[in-house]
Amino acid sequence: MQKSIYTISLCFLAILFLSPIESQHTYAQITIPPGDVSGTWTKANSPYNINGEITIPNDSTLKIEPGVEVVFTGHYKFNVQGRLLAIGTETDTIVFTINDTTGFHNLTIPDGGWHGIRFMDTPSNNDSSKIVYCKLQYGKANAGTSYDNVGGALCAKVNKLLVSHCLFRNNTCYHPDIMLTAGGGIYIEGNPTVEFCEFSENTGAFGGAICIWGSNIHPLIKNNYFHHNGGHGTIDIGSLNGSNTSPVLINNIIANNHSSGHSSDPNGHGIVHFSNGGGKAVLINNTIVNNSSAGLGGGISNGYAAATPLLINNIIYGNTPAQVWLGATSGLDFYNCLVEGGIEGFTGAAFTGAYENCIDTVPQFVSSNDYHLQNTSPCIGGAIDSILVGSIMHYCPPNDFEGNPRPNPSGSMPDIGACENLLALPVPVELISFIASVNGIEVTLSWSTATELNNQGFEVQRKFGSNDFVTIGYVRGHGTTTSPNNYSYVDKLIDPGKYYYRLKQIDYGGTFEFSKEIEVEVRVIDKFALEQNYPNPFNPSTTIGFGIPKKGNVRLSILNILGEEIRILLNEEKEAGYHSINFNASDLPSGVYFYKIQVYSTGSEVGKFIAVNKMLLVR
Repeated sequence: MQKSIYTISLCFLAILFLSPIESQHTYAQITIPPGDVSGTWTKANSPYNINGEITIPNDSTLKIEPGVEVVFTGHYKFNVQGRLLAIGTETDTIVFTINDTTGFHNLTIPDGGWHGIRFMDTPSNNDSSKIVYCKLQYGKANAGTSYDNVGGALCAKVNKLLVSHCLFRNNTCYHPDIMLTAGGGIYIEGNPTVEFCEFSENTGAFGGAICIWGSNIHPLIKNNYFHHNGGHGTIDIGSLNGSNTSPVLINNIIANNHSSGHSSDPNGHGIVHFSNGGGKAVLINNTIVNNSSAGLGGGISNGYAAATPLLINNIIYGNTPAQVWLGATSGLDFYNCLVEGGIEGFTGAAFTGAYENCIDTVPQFVSSNDYHLQNTSPCIGGAIDSILVGSIMHYCPPNDFEGNPRPNPSGSMPDIGACENLLALPVPVELISFIASVNGIEVTLSWSTATELNNQGFEVQRKFGSNDFVTIGYVRGHGTTTSPNNYSYVDKLIDPGKYYYRLKQIDYGGTFEFSKEIEVEVRVIDKFALEQNYPNPFNPSTTIGFGIPKKGNVRLSILNILGEEIRILLNEEKEAGYHSINFNASDLPSGVYFYKIQVYSTGSEVGKFIAVNKMLLVR
């Protein structure tokens, strides 16, 4: 069974209400004055109250144990020039926060927030820093000069950094000049890896959640969940001083974010915004849905011709006012993506990039907030496992958003979007039953579907003896639906004999699939007969056949071992001939049962024929 898509979210929701300034504990409290820090911060001494700007010096390491609360008492920076190892666990998270949030939402003052963890040109001779299973909240980058106004919770101007399984919530950045601030949650100007994190309710210009900005940088952003972030776009990718800003974003879910603009620019950017300078981002198997913007874009926004991102296997759907907005004639490339509205739905300048093997349809998620794919989703098997673009080979990730194998099953083509379904191909029509009953010289075919995908309808086909199947009728389908549907067809006035029936399900594209074959025998009846049910023993269904030489009222019932009537299968007038009826005992326990037939002359209560047979239900 796949894990819930919200495993990360629920984990952090459990600690969300345990704010370090509200939780009750008996630990000691340590006050950290301004200056250099190193060594180990233990849970036993938590919380650590930070009373000024602190720095891990070059060639030094600070280790923070699981369960530690780091509480800033003012708008102070946590600088890292050495190595930070803040490694919590899934059940014992490290928390970075402020002791008093009063004034946090007033962006013109520093009150209510701390000034974030700041890696500013950290020397590369230090080993990698790690921030794992941490909660970073109420970071606020809005005071000072230059980089002081970027990265509300984390400023990562560093290469050797892993950020994993963290929650970034309620962080922000601001400057009156929109060009001097970026990254409400994280600002990246280096090559860190950010994975399996959740970003929620962060705000800021040029990336309310993350801003990736610089030259010749290649950070990896994978398996993260971005939701309900605000500000001037959610993820911003660009280069101010050069080209070759080429982050890789894979298996991210980016949903229900809103871009509301900035005081100096009322137009909100798209949720994923490619800025100036030649961003060459690669986005593979992301789900970008149900986002909105007050101005430009909604899903993807590309403001500069020099930005040429590559999008492979992504779902871009339900974003407003548009899925893709182009601020300049642009060469974005789309391969095997689901894009609502297709190229025709792009807004802004002309589109000049590649657009291959993409589809415009409903992705069919499990629900409005569960982005797993239904079994009928057209995204199943619709992705590409590898593709050569230019001189570079790009590959589908080996796992999906939750870490499940991709593709699944092995050997199939992967799915479009962040979540991998267990099927190799979508189920066009999930047929759950197909049965036949005989009424004299008529055969009634009945079938039911659980779900349907692009189902135009069913041809009803019949074969007699050694002849080929021929089409004798057609029943219209229900297109695409996840609701059960029941169908029937009556084959009238046929001669006695043995017949075979099947269904040919046809979709709107002309592809088709045959159902199983079922056998029916139409007989000439010259005497009353009650046949032995078949199969017998049975589980849970069996067929009961009987013949009557003349028209009459037929009552067919089921009796238990005590002879008590527990089910009436039939109580109506029947024409002369052979008849059959299906009995489903799925609600009955194993055991011996009897079926009894009573045939009366029309309009009479005098029995013409009575018979009882035994059958065995085995679970």
